[in-house]
Amino acid sequence: AWNDAKTSYQAAMQIKSDKMLTDKIKEIDNNILQEASLEQQYQSHIATAKVKSQEKQWQAAIDSYQKALVAKPADATASEKLTYATEQLRIEQEAEAQYQSWISKGNESMKINQLEEAKAYYQKALSIKVQAPYPTQKIAEIEVQQQALAQRQEKYDQLIANTQTAIQQQDWTKAKTDCQQAQQIFSDESLPKELMTTIDTELAKIAATRQLYNETMAIAAAAFTQNNYEEALKQYQKAAEILPNEKLPPTKIKEISAIILTEKNREIERQYNALIEEANTLIGNRSYEEAVPKLEAALKVKPDDAVASGKLNEVKSTIQRLAQLEADYGAAIKDGDANFNSKQYEAALPFYEKATSLKPNENYPKTQIEKTQHHITYSPQKRQALAAEYVEKAITAINNNDFPAASIALASATNWYSENTSAAQTALNTMYKKLFSGKSKTILSNKTTIAANTTHNIKTFVGPNDLDSKTFIIVKVNGTVDKDVNVFMRYGRYSITLGNTILTIVADATISYYCLLMKGDEHDINWMTIMPENSDITIDEVILVSPK
Repeated sequence: AWNDAKTSYQAAMQIKSDKMLTDKIKEIDNNILQEASLEQQYQSHIATAKVKSQEKQWQAAIDSYQKALVAKPADATASEKLTYATEQLRIEQEAEAQYQSWISKGNESMKINQLEEAKAYYQKALSIKVQAPYPTQKIAEIEVQQQALAQRQEKYDQLIANTQTAIQQQDWTKAKTDCQQAQQIFSDESLPKELMTTIDTELAKIAATRQLYNETMAIAAAAFTQNNYEEALKQYQKAAEILPNEKLPPTKIKEISAIILTEKNREIERQYNALIEEANTLIGNRSYEEAVPKLEAALKVKPDDAVASGKLNEVKSTIQRLAQLEADYGAAIKDGDANFNSKQYEAALPFYEKATSLKPNENYPKTQIEKTQHHITYSPQKRQALAAEYVEKAITAINNNDFPAASIALASATNWYSENTSAAQTALNTMYKKLFSGKSKTILSNKTTIAANTTHNIKTFVGPNDLDSKTFIIVKVNGTVDKDVNVFMRYGRYSITLGNTILTIVADATISYYCLLMKGDEHDINWMTIMPENSDITIDEVILVSPK
């Protein structure tokens, strides 16, 4: 456009030279020169900006594009390129900021030894700047440290495993060595500290146990030296319990046990033989109940002894048999007495016979059989007649001072006919009067009380030297004794019960006398007892009488 204007002004100058035209031409020339300079600048800045853009030096490219726009403010290409470069600079600046952030975070993680985390941050930084030397170097350092750490971790893990195995095997010394090495690798780890606490506790226990073991062994040795084998054995056994794997205690235990066993066997045999001998004596005396504890004691001394066991079973069987026999005998007597007392004599007889078969040596059922058979054989009238005959015999004997024969005759009279005893009572009174007129000797003057339902043997009052074949014993009882006192006398094959029968003489309301005949030997006196049935009685005197 400037050239066209210049051409026009030059053409005008040819027509007419004019200063204004000359000035315009000069102005146009200046403008042309200025535009050429700006174009040159523009091209230079555009070229620079292109190079900088290719080098991704976006700030330098932006500066050059801005300068090109100064040369050509309306240039669309420069404006477009400027916008692109500015956007790229923004992107680059944001990437740089993110890069620096990853680097910073990686550095912080390195400080606290979080290597894997730091490595991740540095790798992110490299994703922004692929060939950046700093994160590449840091990653290499981390990998070296990780490799070393992995080696340390592997060694640490192995040491911990060894420690735990040693603990399980109770190899506390090895456990402590391995645990200490593990602590040296990772001093901040809690597990080695916990394991070390357990190990130290157990080692302290072991030390205390060893000390206790040594003390116990010393006590055991001292006891052995003093021949105190029981104490020595006890202490060696205690030592063996304290440290079971020690070899010396079992050896000493075996040695001492042999010594003790020899001594014990001698003592066992002595005790056993003594107990068996006592048991045999008791069995021979038919004291079976007393023999049982002796045999049981013998079995405690020798638990597997066949002799003692066999004897014990035999004795227990005998006791059971005798107990059953006693029960059967008692039942037979009870049933026999019940029938006899109710005058069911034929029903009573089998029971007395059974009792006699059970206890052949017992006199009571034999006597009851005689009585029962008499009752069965004789009618009341015949029994009364026989009783009368015996009373007559008694009176004749009394008149002849034959008091033993008189007592037997009166006993027979009461056995034959106990329903009416007045005649026998009269004869007895006559005998008593004659007895009391004879020579007497008091052998008990202090009162003696006999409890109800207990027996008292006359032998306690009378000695063998006090008796002869004609001596009678007079027992003076204080108190009402009717139905309260039974006095039993054995004379030959007869048993006479004196008490609430005709053989009681009442001198006054409160005094009763019981007359007992003695042959003069100690055997008979063993059968004479006093038994209050319902209440206590008091014996005031026991008198020996020798009739005129």
